[in-house]
Amino acid sequence: MSEIRRTISLLKLYRSQLTSQQFRTLCGQAKNGDTAGALKGLVKLTRGVSENAEKTEWDAEWATAM
Repeated sequence: MSEIRRTISLLKLYRSQLTSQQFRTLCGQAKNGDTAGALKGLVKLTRGVSENAEKTEWDAEWATAM
């Protein structure tokens, strides 16, 4: 339960960078126990916010997995 609370607290810090639907979706994932998925989604969504965000090896692995 504490992991869910920590994840939601982290999501609240990024609330201004997310749309309301994105925020609600990520909170719903966290509340249902998929905290890893919520954090992964947060990383993916917030990396796209900055135009100067560097592509990393993780991005390449994620793109090929889709």
